[in-house]
Amino acid sequence: MTFTAFRIVKNIEDAKDIASDFIKDILSNAHNIDYVDNPVAWIAQSVRNNAIRIIQKSRRSIYLEEVSRELCITKYDFDFALELEKTLETLSERERNLFNLRYFMGYSFSEIEKELGESSSKLRKDMCRIKDKIKHLEELY
Repeated sequence: MTFTAFRIVKNIEDAKDIASDFIKDILSNAHNIDYVDNPVAWIAQSVRNNAIRIIQKSRRSIYLEEVSRELCITKYDFDFALELEKTLETLSERERNLFNLRYFMGYSFSEIEKELGESSSKLRKDMCRIKDKIKHLEELY
């Protein structure tokens, strides 16, 4: 059993854990073993399944660690976000919409032009004015 698990997980300690967990499962469910036609094949398949499950769990946990690292917000990021929010509140609703469409939603000027029905040259001028209003944030952060 340990060898079968080791071939899959490539770690002797994990293979031993898989084998011992399997033995515990057999002992706790001994009444179900009577219904197995080929016990040797059943044991081998069960150990393989447990080994694969262990690998899947470890991959999932690695992925979740990477995601949590990416989502970690520093105090610097939080302070900047608060300052940006305060600055955006000073803008008119139209300016806020323009800023949100361009920077938060990733629209191009041609897409914003279609959305708002204004010329792209006017939108570009307005965006320059908005950038001037929030320029102090670049100096602070």
